[in-house]
Amino acid sequence: MAYPLMNNTFRYAKKLRHAGVPAPQADAQARFLAEILEAGVATKQDLINTETLLKTNLIDTEARLKTDLANTETLLKTNIANTETLLKTIAEKNQNEFRQGIVTLRTELTHEIATVRTDLEHKIEALSTEIKHTRTENEKNLQITRSSLKVDILKWMFSMMFAQTAIMLTVMKLLH
Repeated sequence: MAYPLMNNTFRYAKKLRHAGVPAPQADAQARFLAEILEAGVATKQDLINTETLLKTNLIDTEARLKTDLANTETLLKTNIANTETLLKTIAEKNQNEFRQGIVTLRTELTHEIATVRTDLEHKIEALSTEIKHTRTENEKNLQITRSSLKVDILKWMFSMMFAQTAIMLTVMKLLH
Protein backbone atom coordinates (compact mmCIF):
# COMPACT_ATOMS: atom_id res chain seq x y z
CA MET A 1 0.00 0.00 0.00
CA ALA A 2 2.71 2.38 -0.90
CA TYR A 3 0.60 4.04 -3.61
CA PRO A 4 -0.90 6.79 -1.46
CA LEU A 5 2.54 7.60 -0.17
CA MET A 6 3.97 7.62 -3.70
CA ASN A 7 1.20 9.95 -4.83
CA ASN A 8 2.04 12.27 -1.99
CA THR A 9 5.73 12.03 -2.87
CA PHE A 10 5.06 13.07 -6.50
CA ARG A 11 2.92 15.94 -5.33
CA TYR A 12 5.67 16.97 -2.89
CA ALA A 13 8.31 16.92 -5.69
CA LYS A 14 5.95 18.91 -7.94
CA LYS A 15 5.46 21.54 -5.21
CA LEU A 16 9.23 21.78 -4.70
CA ARG A 17 9.76 22.34 -8.47
CA HIS A 18 7.12 25.08 -8.52
CA ALA A 19 8.92 26.67 -5.60
CA GLY A 20 12.10 26.90 -7.62
CA VAL A 21 13.99 23.80 -6.52
CA PRO A 22 15.73 22.16 -9.47
CA ALA A 23 13.93 18.98 -10.69
CA PRO A 24 16.70 16.47 -9.85
CA GLN A 25 17.02 17.89 -6.31
CA ALA A 26 13.21 17.98 -5.80
CA ASP A 27 12.90 14.34 -7.01
CA ALA A 28 15.78 13.26 -4.74
CA GLN A 29 14.23 14.97 -1.70
CA ALA A 30 10.81 13.47 -2.47
CA ARG A 31 12.29 9.94 -2.80
CA PHE A 32 14.33 10.36 0.39
CA LEU A 33 11.25 11.56 2.29
CA ALA A 34 9.23 8.63 0.91
CA GLU A 35 11.89 6.15 2.12
CA ILE A 36 11.89 7.68 5.58
CA LEU A 37 8.12 7.74 5.77
CA GLU A 38 7.71 4.20 4.43
CA ALA A 39 10.23 2.87 6.93
CA GLY A 40 8.73 4.55 10.02
CA VAL A 41 5.05 5.10 9.27
CA ALA A 42 2.47 2.36 9.66
CA THR A 43 -0.20 2.05 7.09
CA LYS A 44 -3.86 1.57 7.89
CA GLN A 45 -3.54 -2.11 6.99
CA ASP A 46 -0.54 -2.38 9.32
CA LEU A 47 -2.67 -0.95 12.13
CA ILE A 48 -5.56 -3.33 11.32
CA ASN A 49 -3.16 -6.29 11.26
CA THR A 50 -1.62 -5.18 14.57
CA GLU A 51 -5.06 -4.70 16.11
CA THR A 52 -6.12 -8.19 14.98
CA LEU A 53 -2.89 -9.67 16.33
CA LEU A 54 -3.32 -7.84 19.65
CA LYS A 55 -6.94 -9.01 19.93
CA THR A 56 -5.86 -12.59 19.22
CA ASN A 57 -3.05 -12.34 21.75
CA LEU A 58 -5.43 -10.80 24.29
CA ILE A 59 -7.95 -13.61 23.77
CA ASP A 60 -5.18 -16.22 24.10
CA THR A 61 -3.80 -14.52 27.23
CA GLU A 62 -7.28 -14.27 28.71
CA ALA A 63 -7.88 -17.98 28.01
CA ARG A 64 -4.52 -18.92 29.58
CA LEU A 65 -5.27 -16.72 32.60
CA LYS A 66 -8.70 -18.32 33.00
CA THR A 67 -7.13 -21.77 32.76
CA ASP A 68 -4.37 -20.81 35.22
CA LEU A 69 -6.94 -19.29 37.56
CA ALA A 70 -9.12 -22.42 37.36
CA ASN A 71 -6.06 -24.61 37.99
CA THR A 72 -5.00 -22.42 40.91
CA GLU A 73 -8.52 -22.51 42.33
CA THR A 74 -8.60 -26.31 42.03
CA LEU A 75 -5.17 -26.56 43.63
CA LEU A 76 -6.19 -24.25 46.47
CA LYS A 77 -9.39 -26.23 47.06
CA THR A 78 -7.38 -29.45 47.12
CA ASN A 79 -4.84 -27.93 49.49
CA ILE A 80 -7.60 -26.62 51.75
CA ALA A 81 -9.32 -30.02 51.76
CA ASN A 82 -6.02 -31.77 52.50
CA THR A 83 -5.23 -29.28 55.27
CA GLU A 84 -8.69 -29.73 56.79
CA THR A 85 -8.27 -33.52 56.67
CA LEU A 86 -4.83 -33.27 58.23
CA LEU A 87 -6.08 -30.92 60.95
CA LYS A 88 -9.00 -33.24 61.69
CA THR A 89 -6.62 -36.19 61.90
CA ILE A 90 -4.28 -34.28 64.21
CA ALA A 91 -7.21 -33.11 66.35
CA GLU A 92 -8.56 -36.66 66.62
CA LYS A 93 -5.09 -37.98 67.47
CA ASN A 94 -4.63 -35.29 70.12
CA GLN A 95 -8.10 -35.95 71.48
CA ASN A 96 -7.37 -39.69 71.68
CA GLU A 97 -4.01 -39.04 73.33
CA PHE A 98 -5.73 -36.68 75.78
CA ARG A 99 -8.38 -39.28 76.59
CA GLN A 100 -5.71 -41.95 77.00
CA GLY A 101 -3.79 -39.56 79.25
CA ILE A 102 -6.89 -39.05 81.38
CA VAL A 103 -7.43 -42.82 81.63
CA THR A 104 -3.77 -43.32 82.57
CA LEU A 105 -3.95 -40.50 85.11
CA ARG A 106 -7.12 -41.96 86.63
CA THR A 107 -5.49 -45.37 86.88
CA GLU A 108 -2.37 -43.90 88.48
CA LEU A 109 -4.43 -41.79 90.88
CA THR A 110 -6.60 -44.77 91.80
CA HIS A 111 -3.47 -46.79 92.50
CA GLU A 112 -1.92 -43.94 94.50
CA ILE A 113 -5.12 -43.46 96.49
CA ALA A 114 -5.26 -47.20 97.23
CA THR A 115 -1.60 -47.14 98.29
CA VAL A 116 -2.14 -44.12 100.53
CA ARG A 117 -5.29 -45.69 101.95
CA THR A 118 -3.44 -48.93 102.73
CA ASP A 119 -0.55 -46.99 104.27
CA LEU A 120 -2.98 -44.96 106.38
CA GLU A 121 -4.85 -48.07 107.48
CA HIS A 122 -1.56 -49.69 108.54
CA LYS A 123 -0.47 -46.55 110.36
CA ILE A 124 -3.88 -46.23 112.04
CA GLU A 125 -3.71 -49.89 113.04
CA ALA A 126 -0.15 -49.41 114.34
CA LEU A 127 -1.21 -46.27 116.24
CA SER A 128 -4.25 -48.08 117.60
CA THR A 129 -2.03 -50.95 118.76
CA GLU A 130 0.45 -48.50 120.23
CA ILE A 131 -2.38 -46.64 122.00
CA LYS A 132 -3.72 -49.92 123.41
CA HIS A 133 -0.22 -50.91 124.50
CA THR A 134 0.37 -47.47 126.04
CA ARG A 135 -3.02 -47.64 127.76
CA THR A 136 -2.26 -51.09 129.10
CA GLU A 137 1.14 -49.90 130.31
CA ASN A 138 -0.39 -46.78 131.83
CA GLU A 139 -3.05 -48.87 133.54
CA LYS A 140 -0.34 -51.24 134.88
CA ASN A 141 1.73 -48.27 136.03
CA LEU A 142 -1.36 -46.74 137.58
CA GLN A 143 -2.12 -50.06 139.29
CA ILE A 144 1.45 -50.26 140.53
CA THR A 145 1.32 -46.64 141.62
CA ARG A 146 -1.98 -47.26 143.42
CA SER A 147 -0.61 -50.34 145.09
CA SER A 148 2.51 -48.45 146.02
CA LEU A 149 0.42 -45.57 147.32
CA LYS A 150 -1.71 -47.99 149.31
CA VAL A 151 1.40 -49.53 150.83
CA ASP A 152 2.81 -46.06 151.53
CA ILE A 153 -0.50 -44.96 153.05
CA LEU A 154 -0.62 -48.15 155.13
CA LYS A 155 3.00 -47.61 156.21
CA TRP A 156 2.24 -44.03 157.07
CA MET A 157 -0.90 -45.05 158.90
CA PHE A 158 0.96 -47.75 160.87
CA SER A 159 3.76 -45.29 161.55
CA MET A 160 1.25 -42.77 162.78
CA MET A 161 -0.52 -45.36 164.84
CA PHE A 162 2.80 -46.53 166.27
CA ALA A 163 3.81 -42.92 166.93
CA GLN A 164 0.47 -42.21 168.58
CA THR A 165 0.72 -45.35 170.59
CA ALA A 166 4.24 -44.42 171.65
CA ILE A 167 3.11 -40.91 172.52
CA MET A 168 0.16 -42.29 174.44
CA LEU A 169 2.34 -44.75 176.30
CA THR A 170 4.82 -42.05 177.07
CA VAL A 171 2.09 -39.75 178.24
CA MET A 172 0.62 -42.55 180.37
CA LYS A 173 3.96 -43.32 181.85
CA LEU A 174 4.47 -39.76 182.65
CA LEU A 175 1.11 -39.50 184.20
CA HIS A 176 1.55 -42.50 186.36
